[in-house]
Amino acid sequence: MTWRELLLRAYPRSWRDEYGEEFAGLLAQRRLTFAVVADVLSGAARQHLNRDAPWKICGAGLFLWTCIGLLLGGSPPFSGAAVPFTILVAGTWTGSLKNLGVREAIAMSGRVVLAGVSPDLIVGLLRGPVTRYTDSTLWHQWGLYFGTSLTISRWDYFSMMLTFTLFESMLFGLAGAIMGRFVAGLREGLRGDVGGVA
Repeated sequence: MTWRELLLRAYPRSWRDEYGEEFAGLLAQRRLTFAVVADVLSGAARQHLNRDAPWKICGAGLFLWTCIGLLLGGSPPFSGAAVPFTILVAGTWTGSLKNLGVREAIAMSGRVVLAGVSPDLIVGLLRGPVTRYTDSTLWHQWGLYFGTSLTISRWDYFSMMLTFTLFESMLFGLAGAIMGRFVAGLREGLRGDVGGVA
């Protein structure tokens, strides 16, 4: 596979089906400089933002964030608000762009959590808890996003983590869906006012 083919694959499949042949011809005529590669990749990122479902983009971002955190050793400041913030963004984005119902936005938020936190679940199950002492108390840190002062088994960890993250996704997904509906209504109201003035 050539560099030009890799650059073309950076675009979403729906875009490639529509414009792929023409774009491949344009790429074949250009010399691949840093500026051309940067331009192609930024165009691909814009197309993903426009064409992909918000949960996929947010889930991929959280997945990458989780992998980086695990590689860096998983310090709590790194992982603190990543999950709720990403869920809130996904719910708001889904509600505002697609104007879906609250149930659909919550379901999308659940997908974000399952996609984004999966590396942490797998590492926690394979590695087990890392025992840390904080203020003379025993603390078992299983991964980036879950720790407890209780001694728990792998199955208990897995079930508690899934329960907690799914509850968190429902809570922040609901908040995001409400914000998304508000944003969609505000956008529609502004469009109506602009149309009335013109």
